[in-house]
Amino acid sequence: MDADRTGDGYLLEMFRCELADHEYGYTRDAEPALMALGVAWEDIGGDERLMHAFETACRQEAESGTTSIAGCEMADERTGRIFRVTYRRKDGTLGLYYTIEENACSAVTDFLLRTGNPRESVVSVEGALGRRWIRAL
Repeated sequence: MDADRTGDGYLLEMFRCELADHEYGYTRDAEPALMALGVAWEDIGGDERLMHAFETACRQEAESGTTSIAGCEMADERTGRIFRVTYRRKDGTLGLYYTIEENACSAVTDFLLRTGNPRESVVSVEGALGRRWIRAL
């Protein structure tokens, strides 16, 4: 991993393979891929190479698939930034949902449509800004 100084080589392919293996293109849930790699979100936020590779891989995986909403097939074209939606599961535990969107409202809409969770389950929404998370909603 140290040999990839930009995040455009090995790191990018590492994330792409795991995201594809965990069907990120359909679920937009990166958590299973990160868990399989043993990479914490804090690791990504603390390393510009990892952040670049992860964001690029998410965007590429999202663009490689199609989404069906209300029976209409449409290609995903995501050019925004990473948002993290913290939500409360039915059992009371917190979950994290990552998506690439233009703004926080679109991130919440994406989360609600893809997971079927109620709006009340959303605890917070944060956007990635460099190595930090900025509360958006």
